[in-house]
Amino acid sequence: MKIAIPISSFLPNIGGMEVGAHNLAKNLVKLGHQPIVITSFSIYKKLKKEKVNLPYKVTYFFPRMFYLFSKNKALGMFLSEKYFMFLQRKYKFDFWHITMGFPLGVMFINYSIKHKFNNYIIRCVGEDIQQNRSINYGYSLNQENKAIIDKYFPLCKNFIAISKSISERYKDLGIKSKAIHNIPNGVSTERFIQLDKKKRIKLRKKYGITEKDKVFISLGRNHPKKNYKFLIKLIYTMNRHNISNKYLLVGQGVNKFKNKIKSLNLTNQVILVDTNNNIDTNTEQYPSLTIINFLLISDFFIFPSILESFGVVIIEAMAAGLPIIANHVPGSKDIIHNNKTGFLLNNINDVNSFMEKIELLSGNNKLVKQMKINCIKESKKYDWKEICKKYLRLYEKIIKENIEKL
Repeated sequence: MKIAIPISSFLPNIGGMEVGAHNLAKNLVKLGHQPIVITSFSIYKKLKKEKVNLPYKVTYFFPRMFYLFSKNKALGMFLSEKYFMFLQRKYKFDFWHITMGFPLGVMFINYSIKHKFNNYIIRCVGEDIQQNRSINYGYSLNQENKAIIDKYFPLCKNFIAISKSISERYKDLGIKSKAIHNIPNGVSTERFIQLDKKKRIKLRKKYGITEKDKVFISLGRNHPKKNYKFLIKLIYTMNRHNISNKYLLVGQGVNKFKNKIKSLNLTNQVILVDTNNNIDTNTEQYPSLTIINFLLISDFFIFPSILESFGVVIIEAMAAGLPIIANHVPGSKDIIHNNKTGFLLNNINDVNSFMEKIELLSGNNKLVKQMKINCIKESKKYDWKEICKKYLRLYEKIIKENIEKL
């Protein structure tokens, strides 16, 4: 099967959306199919420049397609329709798997209506579907965008919900239940092999971490929804309580906290690893081995995000066997089993609630050991091999239904 995977942002940018599309394409290849990722022209050029090694073909949209749409919706719709038609004629795709509902999804819905092409799904991933006014998050906060989303989304017959929260959001937008298919994000569990004691000590020593240190980690880009300002406040409180610990903060843009950490005298406790330089880009493995090792040398995962569509890093942390402490918010609450794979805190952004669970885990090895077992077991439900097969079954079902309607 030849499968188009159009996506507005892609590698070497690192995020849940980009890594998810990559792992889907990689596993489709392993199963004998032909995925082609279609992304922005600027990202395509960056991939070529950085010589990122990928096992599938990548092509591009016409230059500045999304910028043009943002300035002139009607013209953007017209030109994108013509370009989708060009791509379909050139590659003769059997199916289209669109990642990002706005603007990419609405553009494709417009094309599908004009050309009566229904072999496609749309997978919304975050800002295209969710809203949070406090951090100005969500394309639909703009009334013009909202009008387009409200008009086009109900015309799509097949959406992917990566979590229960996203499924509920679809329904809020008038999407019928029969058009919603629940398939979560995935993780390559076989890559998360526990380190032997000698290697773990060696890797920890590289970052100034001793064998006795309790290591807490947060993983993700520096974005308001990730809530890292609260995280710094939490780390400061942990330090005042004399918890023997090190804190790994890993993600794009985290170096911006360097001065704040210095001013709070946390330099010896907090290790910042800014991935703006794209760790290990010359590989087809995402997350990189470096990122996986950061998780494997850690003991606990702190996830203070205030909004997620899913939270890929959560299942990566589970695959590494890390108990998780998180706010009880969309995305996190859909994956973490309270008191089993971690703790979900109802008092959002409450330092005392986080501290209570941190101190509990720090002093209860029996609980940690059981949660570690639970996490690894739970992560296997999200293995990419099975997720990819679910997608293939859905593609085939939709194609069959459309043939029967002819």
